[in-house]
Amino acid sequence: MRHLSALCFTFLGKVGVFVNETTARVNEIIELTGIDIVQLHGKEPSQYCQKLERKVIKAFKIASNFNLEQIRAYEVDAYLLDTCGKGIYGGTGESFDWEIAKRAKRYGRIILGGLNPGNIKAAVGQVSPYAVDIGSGVEIRPGKKER
Repeated sequence: MRHLSALCFTFLGKVGVFVNETTARVNEIIELTGIDIVQLHGKEPSQYCQKLERKVIKAFKIASNFNLEQIRAYEVDAYLLDTCGKGIYGGTGESFDWEIAKRAKRYGRIILGGLNPGNIKAAVGQVSPYAVDIGSGVEIRPGKKER
C-alpha cells in the first residue's frame, strides 16, 4: 500500500477551471465548493495567482512562436501547456511542438495538454511531464467523453 501511495500525484483533488474570473469570485467558489486546486486558462497576470487560496495550475496557450520567458513570471504549483486554439481557452485536443514542453521543464512542474489516445505514449516518452491532461483529447464531441 505504501508503494501505491508513493505513486500518487500531489495534485489529487477537485479542480476548478476558471477563465478571466475575479480573484474574489474564485475564492468565493473555493469556499462554497471545497475546490482543492485552481486551474487558470485566461489572461490572468502573475500577481493574480498569489491572491488565490489554493494550489494553482496556470495554463499557457502554446503556438510555434511561444516565448518561454512568459512562464518565469508565474510562481504557481504547475504549468499546463496546451495547444493554442483561435477563440478558445484550451481544450483543443490537438498536440503542439513537444520540444517547447521539454524546455519549459526548467521552470517547474509541467502538465502536458493537447493529448489523445493516439499520441499520449509518444508525448510522455519524449517529454516526461509531471502529469498529463487528456480532457478534450478523449471527447467524441465537446463535453462527451468516449474513453
